[in-house]
Amino acid sequence: MGMSVSAFLLSAAAAFAGLYLRAWAFALLTVVVVAIWATYLLLRGETFGATAVEAVKFLILMQFSYFVGVFTAQLFLRRLRRRRVDQTTMASAEGDPPSA
Repeated sequence: MGMSVSAFLLSAAAAFAGLYLRAWAFALLTVVVVAIWATYLLLRGETFGATAVEAVKFLILMQFSYFVGVFTAQLFLRRLRRRRVDQTTMASAEGDPPSA
């Protein structure tokens, strides 16, 4: 249960970061988060192999979630831009000056 909750929170945070962070900033954040998580697991008494597997799983989860966030943000921005262009086109077709 604890692993699924932390995985969900990590996934949600990474997807949210995809909306705001550049790729290099997220890569740096990912390395720091995974290093802290791996250190915690090692201090808790996990074996190095099990810790390495968990770290790779978290890296994959964070990267996938980040790309989902980036894709979602780009899709939203594209729809927003298209709506603005459509409104500008409709306003100019009606003879009104385009709004900024």
